[in-house]
Amino acid sequence: MDYNKTDKDQKGAYSKGRKEKGTSGKSGEKRSSLDISYDELKAENEALRTRVDELKKSDRLKTAFLNNIASEVQTPLNTITGFCAFITDPSLSNDKRLAYIKIISESCDQLLLIMTDITNIAAIKSGQEQVHINEVDLNQLLKQLYIKYSARAKEQGNIFKYKAGFPDDKAVVLTDKTKLSRILSNLLINAIKFTGQGKVRFGYDLKEGDIMFYVKDTGIGIPAELQKNIFRRFDQDGATDNFYCESSLGLSISSAYLEMMGGRIWLESESGRGSKFYFTIPWKKP
Repeated sequence: MDYNKTDKDQKGAYSKGRKEKGTSGKSGEKRSSLDISYDELKAENEALRTRVDELKKSDRLKTAFLNNIASEVQTPLNTITGFCAFITDPSLSNDKRLAYIKIISESCDQLLLIMTDITNIAAIKSGQEQVHINEVDLNQLLKQLYIKYSARAKEQGNIFKYKAGFPDDKAVVLTDKTKLSRILSNLLINAIKFTGQGKVRFGYDLKEGDIMFYVKDTGIGIPAELQKNIFRRFDQDGATDNFYCESSLGLSISSAYLEMMGGRIWLESESGRGSKFYFTIPWKKP
């Protein structure tokens, strides 16, 4: 066979050969049958090529994801290992020893967050993650988060405030408390970490039948080129940038959770001028 022939030439050759072998009365029917078989085979080949390309891309994404995870785990582990060695120095002052212990504790918390993120992503990707609806007092939740992160905000020299959108007697809604708390925590951790001597505010309002939450800061902001894929980091091929993320997976998880909960997330930001993150969840009364 001449492999330099085009698909059209080869298809014509197959039809011609079958016509010469058959009777003149049935050659047209046989040629039509052969043409259909050839077209079907070509379509199957194209489908196989597409599938192979998808598998190759999936393999690249998995490799990139594992590399990113390894890099993220390595940072807190190196910190823990290094400062554990420092605190064994008998000549170290108590103040420095306490400061080093605090750094170790914070690195342990970061490592735990990364491990939790990995578990959550595995559950999301496998379809095992579920939404659990229950009654949630939004005002109490905001107060709890404010108390939880006030010390961290103070260490950064930030003014830290929150505002409830409903009066206390109307603040109970139906939603997934665990996921809502995790989304707000992700945004607050990032806002506080990347804002120094500034302001961090969070809260919620009722907007167009949905509850819209917000986390606003006066920090470093996010460059426009990084905003497009900031919520899709574990789906990206290539290195993961930790810009504006305590854990680079946190915003991806938040976006995935909101999609499951019937909401959405977006941001407004400019490099050097702070960031505003917004997200919505359906307003469902008990």
